[in-house]
Amino acid sequence: MDTYPTNAKFNSGNLMLNKLLIFIAALLLPATAYSEKVQQKKEAFLKDTPLSVMIPAGLILDTSVYTSYPAIFFSLPKEKEGYTQVYPRFNIEQLNHNEGMGNIKKLIRQKTHNLNMSIIEQPSEIIINGNKATEFVYQAEVIFDAANGTAARSFMTFHEIFFEYKSHIYVCSMEIYPKKYKKYLSKIEDLCNSIKFTN
Repeated sequence: MDTYPTNAKFNSGNLMLNKLLIFIAALLLPATAYSEKVQQKKEAFLKDTPLSVMIPAGLILDTSVYTSYPAIFFSLPKEKEGYTQVYPRFNIEQLNHNEGMGNIKKLIRQKTHNLNMSIIEQPSEIIINGNKATEFVYQAEVIFDAANGTAARSFMTFHEIFFEYKSHIYVCSMEIYPKKYKKYLSKIEDLCNSIKFTN
């Protein structure tokens, strides 16, 4: 009895099964690679300080801002149209001695006495990676300078977290339009909670 047709049918079935598995694997591989790329977090360093931070998913490092003091800025990625939203703006900076006055409580007290602001959340003590910090949320009117020389006013919400490390005061903050505050609250929390010091 000739058994070749039976074997041929069996081999053909295996071949089809292998092709199907390869096809499925080809579909899954790009999705997995893309997922890993999206979820992979990068570390950013605050120049001339021992501070580093993990960039939260959905934010990018903004290198277009220059300051004379240690500071790093983060923004949303570019839109499909090619432009980048100015707000929300996230940043971490080391305050100079004139700004910090060497005392977080004094700095917060000065801010709360500012008549041009309204407090959303009273200053409260929290812990950032083992370090004591003070969290403060307020709203203030900001004046924008337009390219045509005119000025515009808008209320902005500021979420600031102050902490001290080796006699230096740092602030991790978000500046955003009030109506979008809740939408991006988790971003500032992720950013500030990932702060660490190398020494």
